[in-house]
Amino acid sequence: MTVALTGVWRLVEWVKVHAAGPVEHPFTERAQGRVLYAPQGVMAGFLMHPEWPAQGRVSGVQNDGFIAYSGRYEAHDGVIRHYVDMATEPGWVGAVLERYSQAEGPLLVLTTRPVGQPASAAGWLHHRLTFRSEAPGDAGPALPPADLEKGG
Repeated sequence: MTVALTGVWRLVEWVKVHAAGPVEHPFTERAQGRVLYAPQGVMAGFLMHPEWPAQGRVSGVQNDGFIAYSGRYEAHDGVIRHYVDMATEPGWVGAVLERYSQAEGPLLVLTTRPVGQPASAAGWLHHRLTFRSEAPGDAGPALPPADLEKGG
């Protein structure tokens, strides 16, 4: 099944998969996220630990619990290339991040290239992010007017 890439996608699950078998949830099983693919060839992605809004940072997790980047993208033959021009991870600015994409029913699954060393104890690992298309009205609860006045 082919899924149209353009649109807004809400995170369903983010797992880090090790070659030896264990699976981790980097920002817990309640991680939140969204990726947007515009028809103009621009994308933006966000991942957030569920405790980040209350704390502003979450000690002991990658990027203090919030990851974001954006840039141009190209998609061909199941591979999406993100040409990063802004990011919370300084080393990603100017990088090309490849994601393997596949449709699983109504879901979009993005998988990173394997990273790590096969000879290490953990072996190769990759990240797998599963998203569901976000229809209009599915963006979550609206902020109350008081929060909007605070700039929230």
